[in-house]
Amino acid sequence: MDELNHACNFRSHFIHQLIANAHLLKASDAVDIPALCTQELLEGYQMEGVIACATAVLERTFSFVRDNIINVTAIIEHMEANGGKLEIRLLKTLNKATRKETSGPYMFSVGNWGEETASYKISIASRGEKNTVDIVTSAQALLKIYIYIERELCLLLIYRLQRHLCHVLV
Repeated sequence: MDELNHACNFRSHFIHQLIANAHLLKASDAVDIPALCTQELLEGYQMEGVIACATAVLERTFSFVRDNIINVTAIIEHMEANGGKLEIRLLKTLNKATRKETSGPYMFSVGNWGEETASYKISIASRGEKNTVDIVTSAQALLKIYIYIERELCLLLIYRLQRHLCHVLV
């Protein structure tokens, strides 16, 4: 078996995508508030919690797929039948107190994920601030690529629409 390279922990493309799309994309539009150090946060300082949450989400997602709590085939079939609309339905279990079915055991909450997320945060922080900044910088680079591609696709669409309109009007 190959040895694990711990220097690469928390540097997967999946983690970078989550940080870029779930956090940086939203935070980049936020108002700069110096008292809250918002600019420093965007640069990756004190972002261990964000990286820890992304890691916990991925770990649970892969576990849910492995354990068939999330049925990927059913999700794809639903998307094909509903114009690409994503809908993820989790298994339901009986809540003994309320006697109602709930997906509570699978929800993202401190009770369900807090301990693991805190462990990830400690592990990330132990690697030093430079490591955290490097991870966020990689996510920022990925986000810039996504934004560039989206802009270029929009420009291409506008160009094609203009050409189409010119042909229709002529």
